[in-house]
Amino acid sequence: MATHPRLKKRGSVYYFRARVPVDLLEHYAPRKEITFSLRTSDPGKALEKVRVEAVKLDQEFAAARRCVHEQPIIEISDVEAERLGALVLHNLLKEDEESRELAPISTGHVGLGKEA
Repeated sequence: MATHPRLKKRGSVYYFRARVPVDLLEHYAPRKEITFSLRTSDPGKALEKVRVEAVKLDQEFAAARRCVHEQPIIEISDVEAERLGALVLHNLLKEDEESRELAPISTGHVGLGKEA
């Protein structure tokens, strides 16, 4: 299975871990790294989650750099628009899947055409 440089394992749980870039250390002070649980022990799910979180963090770093350098964005590239769209779609599908997993399962018979 493929690995990711920001994917770490502690015990049986996978974590996201990334260093704060040198040019943003002052902005994130006193933190020197970003670490949090991915809340899974499944390597496949962990790899999927770490990839999504890496994109989010890279976008956060880019936004922090813009704040530091005070360069407002007027337009975004087609590639950036596509990445943002894919991220939104992924999050919507994930939320939908989670809501379906938590929905109660109906045991009643509906639409059988016979009355009991």
